[in-house]
Amino acid sequence: MTMPFAQPLHEIYGRLRAHFGYTPAWWPGDPTEIVFSAILVQQCGWTHAWRAVRRLREEGLLVPDRLARQTPQAVEKLIRPVAFSPTKSRRIIALAAYLADVRRESVEQWLDPRRPTEEVRKELLSRSGIGKETADSILLYASNHPRFVVDAYTCRVFARLNVLEEISPEGWTTRNYGHLQMLFEQTLSESLSQYKKWRFDPSVPHRIAVYRDVHAQIVELAKHHCLGRRPRCTQQGARGWDDYPFCREHCLEGRCDACPLKDM
Repeated sequence: MTMPFAQPLHEIYGRLRAHFGYTPAWWPGDPTEIVFSAILVQQCGWTHAWRAVRRLREEGLLVPDRLARQTPQAVEKLIRPVAFSPTKSRRIIALAAYLADVRRESVEQWLDPRRPTEEVRKELLSRSGIGKETADSILLYASNHPRFVVDAYTCRVFARLNVLEEISPEGWTTRNYGHLQMLFEQTLSESLSQYKKWRFDPSVPHRIAVYRDVHAQIVELAKHHCLGRRPRCTQQGARGWDDYPFCREHCLEGRCDACPLKDM
């Protein structure tokens, strides 16, 4: 199934990149900020999640042993108004305590790409509030582990495009996460040479850079044009997240007039 998917995926990526452009640090922040923002952004807008991370940073709490000593009430006050802030405050404190207990001096050390990916992923999944999508986001963006993220945005976009006969539109939302992830990973790994015509961050392994930006472009499409309700196929994309540099040019009035995939 992977080769029939290679050509449409490559074309989709090319169109999206021409439309949205490229930024190496699509998920902003250092590894620690990425880990905690991945938890805070669940069922929450990016603006609230990122501002919460910045407040934690300003208070000097993005250090595991310091954060682990805080009360849930104190942390909740800092991360409001993220969704489910009481639960998320306990979860990030528990994660910090775990890192302190296993004597990982930093998130970078914990996620070291020299460690086996499945070993690190298993540890991530053992933490409260970290499911497959969040774990893979952390592996890919906070470190250099090659795991493609299959999120709700990805499933929505490809269900509407319907570019694979083997997967029905309904299949994109009902198939096993691992099956869809393997489809993307195998397809991209087998066709990496086709992506060499584009510039990617030279400080990141090519495979990782491609995984990151293919996913990033899909999310941008879903946030600006392929909306859950009232998609903007033939009109300017919706305004993006506040405080997010990737959106600044695209979200200007007149920057675009239609979805780049409208005729696919």
